[in-house]
Amino acid sequence: MTLLEMIMQKNEGLTLMGSRDLIGELVADRGQDFTPISRPAHIAQGEAKNCFQNATDLSLDSKDNLRYVEGVACSENIPFPIHHAWVIDENDNVIDPTWNKPESCLYRGVVIERELSILAEKPLPSGGGCKAILIGSKLLHRSV
Repeated sequence: MTLLEMIMQKNEGLTLMGSRDLIGELVADRGQDFTPISRPAHIAQGEAKNCFQNATDLSLDSKDNLRYVEGVACSENIPFPIHHAWVIDENDNVIDPTWNKPESCLYRGVVIERELSILAEKPLPSGGGCKAILIGSKLLHRSV
């Protein structure tokens, strides 16, 4: 089963229960599949369960023109799609600073341009420890 098929199946199940996965819907509709590669030796393993910050830091600090991607992914240890973040190189290959063995994982997401990643690092005027990323016409909020 492909990652897109898993996302669609999850979304259908949630709909039957009267719920929704907005990230899953966005990624199914607007996302693309990405091919992972082994993490290059010069990129350190990031902190576990901190993918959004790990990917943001890497995309903003890197001299390799890495781009931030947010979407869903699954691995051998997590065999179902979960919200995740990573970066891609100039060939659109996944470099995952968080997960072990990213080359064996599946990834589907939306590229967040550098300017939007920088905005995401700024707290919202309302405060409360939230950050937001604008994708298309949707403002996605994330607690920190």
